[in-house]
Amino acid sequence: EGAEPGDLITFTVNGIEALVTGDPTWTYHGDSSEVCLEVGVVDTIYCDLFKGWNLVSWNLDQESDYIVDALASISGCVELVMGFEQGGLIYDPGLPQFSNLWQVDHLSGYWIKTSCNTTLEITGMPVAATTPIALTAGWNLVSYLPDIPMATGDALASLGDNLIVALGYENDSGSVYLPGEDLYNSLDTMAGCLGYWVKVLQDTSLVYPGTFPVVTAPHKSHQPVMSAAIAGVTATNRWVNVYSENLTLDGATVAAGATITAHNLDGRIIGSFTTIREGQFGFMPVYANDNATTEIEGVRAGERFYLAVNGVAANETFIWTETGDRMEIGALTAKAGSQQALPDGYSLYQNYPNPFNPSTHISFTLPIAGQARIDIYNILGKLVATPFDGTARTGENNIVWDGRNQAGENVATGIYFYRLTADNYVETKKMTLMN
Repeated sequence: EGAEPGDLITFTVNGIEALVTGDPTWTYHGDSSEVCLEVGVVDTIYCDLFKGWNLVSWNLDQESDYIVDALASISGCVELVMGFEQGGLIYDPGLPQFSNLWQVDHLSGYWIKTSCNTTLEITGMPVAATTPIALTAGWNLVSYLPDIPMATGDALASLGDNLIVALGYENDSGSVYLPGEDLYNSLDTMAGCLGYWVKVLQDTSLVYPGTFPVVTAPHKSHQPVMSAAIAGVTATNRWVNVYSENLTLDGATVAAGATITAHNLDGRIIGSFTTIREGQFGFMPVYANDNATTEIEGVRAGERFYLAVNGVAANETFIWTETGDRMEIGALTAKAGSQQALPDGYSLYQNYPNPFNPSTHISFTLPIAGQARIDIYNILGKLVATPFDGTARTGENNIVWDGRNQAGENVATGIYFYRLTADNYVETKKMTLMN
């Protein structure tokens, strides 16, 4: 169960093997021996990327998770980066005002589209191969942490019967791994510098096999990665990115706070976005159908979809092309007979995203237009901010709280409560700010 006299003892810190100075030999019961341990040596990896799409990951914890810093070595070639945190996230260096993927780390995989052959250089602290990667039910875009390639079945063994399918992409070619379907599998091996799609039945953690115990190492990320989940929308692993610089409906500029939804021709919602600025929305992922299920979640390539503004359907339809495409929308016209269903009561909805940093959306509905107020309180019940106090319209209203108090200062990490007061109606919900 333990050591015997003469055995050499090895040490790990947060799952990383340490260099030992001194004598780590086990001698006799009760003896003591001082050793010095050195860990955290900075390393650099180089990942070759080819012109076009690359599915990428790394196993070093870089100093800065800010996407511009992390991808500085390939900045001249980057056309688009897409991530996935329960929904699609996008970074377009040419359209930063619509981008929402600003933090990248060593636990996720990323689609990177480049305009040239290049080499991604990542410098940081080594990460233990056994560091757990949290997965949510459905699709996940994950990194590969071990230093050596590994058979896919062995690499994903910790998922057991929870694993539905895994997908890879390398050299402009996709590959698939289905548990128990050896005859049809093409994803035989997982390797460094590559990211992978993993679909699971329920929330779990992926732990790659390793020599040392499972340890959750500290991560230096300054900003948490935000969930991109949208209520009522099934996020799949394929989407196009829809946006607008100046969206109009029947010639009128769409107001800030409007809800834009995308629908397949059967009416199912396949994308949603709440505008922050007048006339601008996006990037909004519009999801394709998931080929791994029999359910209809989205559209297939070549099929059409339409948009609606605050529930008012537009006449115009658009063709879903291929994953990663960017589609700019301009003028829309309301479909005859389409109108927003009016609520028959008051409602306050859960904020999105939650947890959040630095801002979050708060939505509420009124049966008739009137005065309304949203107040933010800290856990001690002290009023922190009032992001809305005015006339609200009939139906759904959307506001944004920027995480600042009445003095314009950023508030601290913690639990906060937001309260809707409208006429004689009062409702309160809880939210979490993470710095």
